[in-house]
Amino acid sequence: KYISGIALLCVALSAQDKTVTDAAITEGVVDAPLAEVWRVFSTAQGYKNLGVAQVDMDFRPGGLIRTHYDPNGQLGDEGTIVTEILTYDPGHSITTRIARPPKGFPFPTAYKTVWTVVTLTDAGSGHTHLRVAMVGFDATAESQAMRAFFERGNATVLEELQRHYAKPAAAANAAPGSKAAAPSRLRRVSIVLILSSQRSNS
Repeated sequence: KYISGIALLCVALSAQDKTVTDAAITEGVVDAPLAEVWRVFSTAQGYKNLGVAQVDMDFRPGGLIRTHYDPNGQLGDEGTIVTEILTYDPGHSITTRIARPPKGFPFPTAYKTVWTVVTLTDAGSGHTHLRVAMVGFDATAESQAMRAFFERGNATVLEELQRHYAKPAAAANAAPGSKAAAPSRLRRVSIVLILSSQRSNS
């Protein structure tokens, strides 16, 4: 009994080391109607607004979204990010996971337990509230590093999406001859993000 008690304690302590942490949440308002923001996440052409150079999409539960940052790469090569659509509520939410990360992805184990829920809400006056929740991180160093990576990336993607749909009022009010600031390019970190993860296919 004494030995069994020690074994159970060891198992409990081991499990405690991998306690699931809170979701990583990024949210903000996009200056576009809900239908347009939904198009971003539900069509291949719209998905390019998230910063990818190439994309193909089989939009259905169990379908795959394949993306590539390199315009000279080929979808299906080792630089391709493969994301699985787990489920969706048309016009409102989509849940995905990383089915296959690109070569060199720095979190080879952590991504397998993480999934992403994108939720859209009509904010009125042609605006949409976007909420991205990545769920499934644990307390391990790799998982927490991945969380920090995607928190930065998701914030960048949200900012780029907001900039893409921003009304040109600022440019119209600029002094004659002045130029509006050009949008910054998405960092590579940004894409792997809204395509989050859960369990691997293997």
